[in-house]
Amino acid sequence: MAPLQLPSLCLQWCEQDPRCRRLQLTDLLVAPMQHYMKIPLLLASIRRYTAEVNEQEVLTSCLNKVENSLKSLEDKMRWLKNFERLQEIQSQLIWPSISEMEPRVFIPEFLRQSLCRQPCERLIANPKRQLLHEGFLTFSDGSKIVEIFAFLFDDFFLITRIKKQPKKKSFSENTLNSRSLTEGGIFVVYRQAIALDRFTIHDLGLAEANVPDVYNELRDLFSISNYEIVLAADRGLYA
Repeated sequence: MAPLQLPSLCLQWCEQDPRCRRLQLTDLLVAPMQHYMKIPLLLASIRRYTAEVNEQEVLTSCLNKVENSLKSLEDKMRWLKNFERLQEIQSQLIWPSISEMEPRVFIPEFLRQSLCRQPCERLIANPKRQLLHEGFLTFSDGSKIVEIFAFLFDDFFLITRIKKQPKKKSFSENTLNSRSLTEGGIFVVYRQAIALDRFTIHDLGLAEANVPDVYNELRDLFSISNYEIVLAADRGLYA
């Protein structure tokens, strides 16, 4: 038996113990947090039935400290979840060289060697960056209409093409521990990252999307830096 299999077998054996009540390790790990979140309700209830003013003030002080502690803990958990998601996205992206993504852009000879390697490969996993939305979009680039996967961060917008389709979610999957939209997928960056102050998104409804030449009309309407693109959100962005 391989050494790496022992922890997994031990975990399965422990989870079969009747005292676990069919709960898995992930369920047991969040149990203390769930109990801790009930403390503010308990303190508020005790304060409601406390007659002494001094004791009420003490309970109020304790209640405020617990609520602040919970808020701080929630912020840290939210930050950790977001950063882990950024690291996952970064590992799934393939960044072509600048000359491949923008063949029409003139690159001076003295910069070609430096830019042969994409400088944005480590761009995503920044501790201060937030992922706001992600999802499939229909992308119109001139005469071509392609399916893309877009990432909207708090400071830039990234357009990618799907090289390997993500795993499909099953209906029986636990929604609390559901995997990300991109799990198992590989994405090739289609354009250089676009700063948020340099583009506009127009959400097309079904009626607008069926209008003849709507892509050409919108392409003339929206000019984004050196790009002229239209994002038709027929399936929308998902949080």
